[in-house]
Amino acid sequence: LQVTHSGTIRVPNVGDFSTLNKSFIELKNEIAQEVTSSYPFSNPTLTLTKTGVFTVFVSGEVYSSRRVEAWGLTRLSDMIGYATNMASTRNVIVKNSDGETSYDLYKALKEGDSSSDPVLKSGDTVIFTERERLITIGGSVMIPGSYQLEEGEELRALINRYAGGFSKNADSSKIILKRFENGRYNESIIENIDNLTLLDGDIIYISAIQSEL
Repeated sequence: LQVTHSGTIRVPNVGDFSTLNKSFIELKNEIAQEVTSSYPFSNPTLTLTKTGVFTVFVSGEVYSSRRVEAWGLTRLSDMIGYATNMASTRNVIVKNSDGETSYDLYKALKEGDSSSDPVLKSGDTVIFTERERLITIGGSVMIPGSYQLEEGEELRALINRYAGGFSKNADSSKIILKRFENGRYNESIIENIDNLTLLDGDIIYISAIQSEL
């Protein structure tokens, strides 16, 4: 038996069954009940032997726009490998016959928000937009790394929300900003973390407290 593109299974001499909005177990029980009604004393079994594949289109900030294979459990996050390092993970658009919806893959992958990582469907187009700001933070923080900030988020959010806060040996009075200007990186000490507007490519380094011998 094969599921059609419209989501229907035709069982000869029994009838048609819709697979839409049903789990495999629900569908299996429904078909078994109908077959048993048509053929008393039978013992029908429905087994999933192969998953169907379809294609989705990826475009935008990707290495090349293309159609890629997907199946029933392919999620939006599975498309990240096609994106360039200039792509946003905070504003990934899925376009289909229902319209366009923006998803935040940081919330999905880092904060466990499954609603931000939808299962893809046949006919979907995934559009990676250009990133706005990628900031790197290192030194005496709990989770150093590179993070894409949302609009309105600055250094305090970078330290507390993304980098997990200062580590125990952090010198919060000595935060260094490295910014690429005029063909080179220039360093400066941040006097007030609330008076700084971060730019794409900035590097933040949190110094450690120096022990006195």
